[in-house]
Amino acid sequence: MFSRNRLPDAYDGQLGLVKSRSWLRLVFLLYILLAVGYSLLMPTWEAPDETAHYLVAYYLAREGRFPTPAETYEAIQPPLYYWLAAGVLRLLDQMSPELVNPYRPPLSPPGQPTRYEWTADNYRFLWSPQVLRWLNIGVGGLALLFIYKGARRLLETDYPHPTPLPGKERELPPLSLRGRGVGVRVIALATVTLVALTPQFLHNSAAGSNDPLANLAGAFLFYLLGYINATTRSSYHVSPFTFRGFTPIWLVGVAAVAVAATLLVKLTVLPMTLTVLVAIALRGHGWLAAGGRRPAILRLLIGGALLGLLLAAVLYWLVPSPWVMVLRTLWWRLTYVRPEFSTRWPLMRVATFYVATYWGQVAWSTVRLPEWILGTLTGLAALGWLASLRLLFGRAPLALFWRWLMGAAALVAAAFALAGRFTEWWDAPLSVWLGGLVVLVVAWWRQRQVDPAGVLSLGPLPVTDHENPRQSAPSAFHFRRGGSGWGLVWLAAVLAFVIVFRNFLTTPQYQSRFLFPALGPISLLMTAGWYTLLPPRLAGRLPHLVLMVLLILNGLLWFTRIIPIFYQPFLD
Repeated sequence: MFSRNRLPDAYDGQLGLVKSRSWLRLVFLLYILLAVGYSLLMPTWEAPDETAHYLVAYYLAREGRFPTPAETYEAIQPPLYYWLAAGVLRLLDQMSPELVNPYRPPLSPPGQPTRYEWTADNYRFLWSPQVLRWLNIGVGGLALLFIYKGARRLLETDYPHPTPLPGKERELPPLSLRGRGVGVRVIALATVTLVALTPQFLHNSAAGSNDPLANLAGAFLFYLLGYINATTRSSYHVSPFTFRGFTPIWLVGVAAVAVAATLLVKLTVLPMTLTVLVAIALRGHGWLAAGGRRPAILRLLIGGALLGLLLAAVLYWLVPSPWVMVLRTLWWRLTYVRPEFSTRWPLMRVATFYVATYWGQVAWSTVRLPEWILGTLTGLAALGWLASLRLLFGRAPLALFWRWLMGAAALVAAAFALAGRFTEWWDAPLSVWLGGLVVLVVAWWRQRQVDPAGVLSLGPLPVTDHENPRQSAPSAFHFRRGGSGWGLVWLAAVLAFVIVFRNFLTTPQYQSRFLFPALGPISLLMTAGWYTLLPPRLAGRLPHLVLMVLLILNGLLWFTRIIPIFYQPFLD
């Protein structure tokens, strides 16, 4: 049995199991093939809100104006995607106006899983929507690259190799913590594999909407988050991008990009924007410790936010934009609570819908994976999150951590039971409670065998003994540490869930795809947790396991749901 008191010596056998570049090539190839497959198997306009998004770009391309909400309900969205899509439509319009005309067949009868009644008699291959879909696939691929780079940077900062103190270089054991570096690589590769091959992400990336661009903006901010967290105290004096020796000017640009992304791309980028701003504020403690002045931190945040607002305002002014509608929509989503939110659908139905639209519910939220598969995937995700929560509180004794966790779980259960006495909206079926109990028991049992905090230690832990690296010894070695990276990952994930729930209180049009700009942090918490819970040999194969499971799920969704339901002229 792998002792919970050992650091990753047992993980040395993972060396060579996963080669980063070869694996990334494989993942990107599979992503492109599967995403193109989704774009062809799903007939035009069958992706969520695809018609409404296309009409916004169509009005911009043909008439040079944004439509009104009466003409298309997506006219209230931030404009960057539609500016770019309109440019593509103009090029196609110059080739042939027929390529751009938004032909639509009759709507399907109510209750049907399809949105439109495509048949052999009325089917047309519409080039302009397909071109926008294929361009979005490329945008999604770029988001995957940023997610991989961001995950690796965050892990390397918080879980680095041991570094010898001056004069002690020869005392560093050659293999004692090599598994930690391999673990960083394995977790980062498993994270990008999980994101790239999740059926819902593939479906959204192969749709003509602004979601892929929002996912790219969130992934880019996740990438920047890793670099902000890696900023060390010494860099404040040696960096060329400093002001009076203390404040890195490039972080002002990062803050500006974060604010502008929310206003120009989509409001779902807001969790990553807030996390980046918090990260910049936390870096301010380093400036203070390095001799900086406190007003410099405040100037940094305010200056970056104002610069982002100015950038958005200039673009809104230079290009036709619905800036009044966007501001009204932002205020409405922040302040309005619909009175019927607790009477329309029970809470468990809402939760089930969120779970389905995270893993695989395609078309206009009508075709999904089987319920038992969705439940199993959610349970596995919860196991990973619980292990990652242990990493967040890794310095607390394991027994104390579980006392806190079980106390919190008991309070949640009591709150649900009490609320259920007053309204049926809070009622949860017995299967949900049993599933949650099974997850807690399995997590407790596995963490008793392998403490996640011992596999990916937060440090600083002195290491000198190759045979027993957990034993304290003279402080010949220490760990560099970026500090708050794991807390920032958790912050981004929690903010994403909170803001999506806030959106549910505002409008019944809610889906888990609104979480996808924060898919990097959410998936990283899962894969890091799985890595710590698996036996060492299987942990090194984590990317392979994730890839195998997700390929099976995509095949199941294709051959049992999409192909039998939707019309494909090259198959039917």
